[in-house]
Parts: sequence; C-alpha cells; structure tokens
Amino acid sequence: MGKTMLFITHKLDEVFRVYDRVTVLRRGNVVGHAQVSESTPQEISRLMVGRELAQPVELPKVVQGPVVLKVRALSANNDRGIQALNAVSFEIRAGEVLGIVGVDGNGQAELADTIAGMRHAQSGEVCMRGQSMLGHDVASRRKRFRVGYVPEDRHSTGLVLDFTLWENAMLRDHRRSPFSRFALLKSKRAREITQDWCSRYDVRMH
Repeated sequence: MGKTMLFITHKLDEVFRVYDRVTVLRRGNVVGHAQVSESTPQEISRLMVGRELAQPVELPKVVQGPVVLKVRALSANNDRGIQALNAVSFEIRAGEVLGIVGVDGNGQAELADTIAGMRHAQSGEVCMRGQSMLGHDVASRRKRFRVGYVPEDRHSTGLVLDFTLWENAMLRDHRRSPFSRFALLKSKRAREITQDWCSRYDVRMH
C-alpha cells in the first residue's frame, strides 16, 4: 500500500506540480473538488476567488520620470542590534514599482521600517525628491514627504489588537473630521464609517 499526503497551499504552481486531486476551501466552506489532470489553473482560480479573474492586459511603456526616492549606502540594525542592512543603495523614479525580493529575514522589513522612519539608520541617506528624510519622524515623513507604509504583519504592527474595529479604523486620523470635531471624538460616526468600509471592502470580522 502507498502513502497518502495532505498538502495545503494557495500556490497554483504547487497544485499542478504536486497534487493528484484538489479540494478548494473558500470562507471555511468546501466549494469544489477537481482532478488536477483534468483541470486548468483558470478553473481552480475561479473556485478559489468565486469569480472569473480579469485577464492581464498589455500596459503601455512608461516614460521614465525623475528620481523620487533615493537610498544611498543605507545601513541599519535589527531589533537584536545585529546589522540587517549593509550599505544598501537604489533609486525609484516616478511611475516605477520596485520589488525587493529575498527569503524572509534578510533585511526587507528593516529596510521598509528605516525608510518609513520607524527604525534608526546607522549610516547612509534616504532622500525624497532631493530632500533628506533622516531626522524626520514617522508623522513628519507622512505629512511632509507623503510617505505611506503598509506593514507586513498586520497583527503586530498594523493593528492594536485590544482595540475595537472602529477604534483601529481611525488610528491615524482620530483627531480629524469626520472622526472628531472640536477635539471631541464622534464614536457613533466612527462606527458608521467603519461599517461602511467593512461592507465596501469585504472585511471579514472574527
């Protein structure tokens, strides 16, 4: 007798490389079964997301714009005081998307944190449109330089887990309209806005 293997993944290349049969879960429910040899990636994708995926379109060639972000010889330590970045240099021009790839734990998080102002740079330079951002805190980089930050770990960095959903929703803007007025928090309005966001963006609450 042979052995049976249960393999759980969301990567389609693994499905078609390893599997014989596949069962698809969506929102905690079984939505379909398929024999891999008789299926296509498009069919499995449709089961996974519940709709047809848009076909990729050919994008027009982007005209290279001016340098927006320039990082030069940037070095920084991780939370244990060990060097995580060693003289990293790159630049991003207007209209470009730069991907930083590598196995987890090789400095990607420290690089993002240092650019956003959440981690101290040991040396080097980070410039936005020719102006140095070093010495500016997170709030200043967000307001003055329009730096946005999407955390890789939404639980440890992106949320306050002891807060309610609506309290988390207004973390950055709790002093601004429509969440507050004359320094008074409008909790009812904050709840209404949060509920609207949850419906609009299909946010799952547990």
